[in-house]
Amino acid sequence: PHQLELAPSWEEQLPAEQKEALAEVVAGLPKLKPREVNIAGFQIQKQEDGNIAASVFVRNGHSKQINIEKLPLELIDATGELVARGTFELNPALSVKANSTTPWTFIYPTELIKKDEPDFSRWTIRVPQDSTN
Repeated sequence: PHQLELAPSWEEQLPAEQKEALAEVVAGLPKLKPREVNIAGFQIQKQEDGNIAASVFVRNGHSKQINIEKLPLELIDATGELVARGTFELNPALSVKANSTTPWTFIYPTELIKKDEPDFSRWTIRVPQDSTN
């Protein structure tokens, strides 16, 4: 069965009730297809320094662990407009065990933010499609 897998830094910092709440959210997410990997956002916060912190679930439907070293991500707000775009270098790599979901937070620094007043009533984070067109 698919399960929540916390990185050690999350395991140490989160209180038990938050871990349980995350596990419940993960259990309620749509089932992944075999070998599907996707990202689902669950919390967004504009920080005092102007950076945006986007917390996501990295979901692995593969039967083996995946390691993510580099991840380009776009942040889209409720109006469908691009808020921020950047490529995150993960060192060490983010490991997501087989059939598990790992929460992670990506911080968009102000220089990657393209929209001043985003509407985060709804939002999406996604891997951009090839943007050469």
